[in-house]
Amino acid sequence: MAEAKRQRSSKGKLSRSNAAKQKGVACEKALEPKPVLARPIPTTLKPVFRAPLISKRPEYVKLGELLVRGGLLSDEQRNEIVEAQKKCGRPFGDLAERMFGVSPRAVERAWGQQLLALLSRVDLDREDVDPLALSSISRRQAWQFEVFPLRFLSGGLVVCTTEENLLRAMKFTGWRISGECQFVLTARTQLGSMLERHFPIDGMTLGSVGMVA
Repeated sequence: MAEAKRQRSSKGKLSRSNAAKQKGVACEKALEPKPVLARPIPTTLKPVFRAPLISKRPEYVKLGELLVRGGLLSDEQRNEIVEAQKKCGRPFGDLAERMFGVSPRAVERAWGQQLLALLSRVDLDREDVDPLALSSISRRQAWQFEVFPLRFLSGGLVVCTTEENLLRAMKFTGWRISGECQFVLTARTQLGSMLERHFPIDGMTLGSVGMVA
């Protein structure tokens, strides 16, 4: 009997000892520092000089279709020009002038309409402006030709203007800017506001856009 009591007592002490050890291990694990998970990188962060915030125009129309819509060519004449173009490789507008007497000014206007379909619109209030780009033209030129240089991108200058002024702006940058220009469009009111802010001239206001001779 005495031997049995000693064995039971020994087993009880061993069980309590194991339980204490397990409890100690559990406490140590609880106190161990938990790994810090990396926070996801916010997707809303914006770089200092980001690409233009753009809104793609929905339609692209070929030059020949524009000339047909304007009553300057018939469907048959357009098709004749397309066939001739396959043989000689000359621009469509050039062949329209040579073959059917379409005026260069009419071709230029149609080309401008075609170009509008390729350009994007920007919200100038949300755009970053590069001071170095601003220095590429004078204050008077900015108002006279309704152009606002935004930034340099991929080696070229991003220039903002309005739909109505696009061809005039392109002609101006053609002789004034030595490098390549990428055009984007904005509303006339936004353009005037940015000219007032970055190219101030005494007496020039939002309503003065395009009025400098």
